[in-house]
Amino acid sequence: MLTQTFDSARNAALPSLVEPAHLVSANSMVALNISVGRLIGGSLGGFAITRAGTGYLAIGAVVAFTTTAALIVAGRRAARRGAARSNPPERTSSFFTTWRSGFAAMLRNHTVRVTILSVALGGIAQGLFVVLFVVFVSRALHADGTLTGVLRGVQAIGGVASGLIVGMLGARLSSRLLMSLGATTFGLISLVIWNGPAVTRQPGWYVLLFILVGVPGVAYGSGAFAQIQQSVPETDLGRAFGAYYAIYNAAQGLGMAAAGLLGDALNVVLVLNVQAALYLASGAVAYVGLRPVRRPAARSGRKIPLSRSERRETADSAP
Repeated sequence: MLTQTFDSARNAALPSLVEPAHLVSANSMVALNISVGRLIGGSLGGFAITRAGTGYLAIGAVVAFTTTAALIVAGRRAARRGAARSNPPERTSSFFTTWRSGFAAMLRNHTVRVTILSVALGGIAQGLFVVLFVVFVSRALHADGTLTGVLRGVQAIGGVASGLIVGMLGARLSSRLLMSLGATTFGLISLVIWNGPAVTRQPGWYVLLFILVGVPGVAYGSGAFAQIQQSVPETDLGRAFGAYYAIYNAAQGLGMAAAGLLGDALNVVLVLNVQAALYLASGAVAYVGLRPVRRPAARSGRKIPLSRSERRETADSAP
């Protein structure tokens, strides 16, 4: 519960810290930091628990969270001083009034609706993965918990690589492209993984594939966050991301429940192929639904640029 509050606030604060053109890069750098933190924290945690049990884990967590809180307080004070100099205090409405207005604004926003639909499909797919991944390693690869842990861990390596790549190229990549390409690539790699045992069960092959599957996840998330950050007013961003995470987690719960019901009734590879298809559908929704709409000149007040052939015909007919 606290994680959802923190993540929503973090994503809502980002547009006030960077220019709109750099939102994709900023989101990818956040994802990069998370992946690096998981790699370092997981390694330190594994070392600590084998040496001294859970005591040092608790101490390390307290130190990490306290440092995080101190950084947030310092940044908040600096932001508050800047806001006091530039903006007068505003009247605040009641909680339910602002909640209703923010929710209505999101429902009217086509970009938010399409983004959340795409994310919901991905959430169902992730729920299926969370439950059936362990079953896949055990039944399809005939491996134990060691390989399960390794495969989950190496995904962070792909996340680091993707964070660096998207961070450097973010200004040149559209958030729609990142969403559609990220979800589609995720689905295609997943299809290779789930059907791979028919060809080989060599662990090294799957370690490589799970490193690769960590790359499109960061790209997709960076694009989805940027879509909402660029299309929702700053006053409603917190509510928008609250709805984003609520729907994503509900969809993931639905996928987990479906996996629990279908995991033993059907072949696990068949169900996981459905999971990959859901990611492909998520990418298709993003690509088709988030296409820029070209408005007529009469409504937008702007002239529609002529095509090259039309410009040539106009020049030939001019006196």
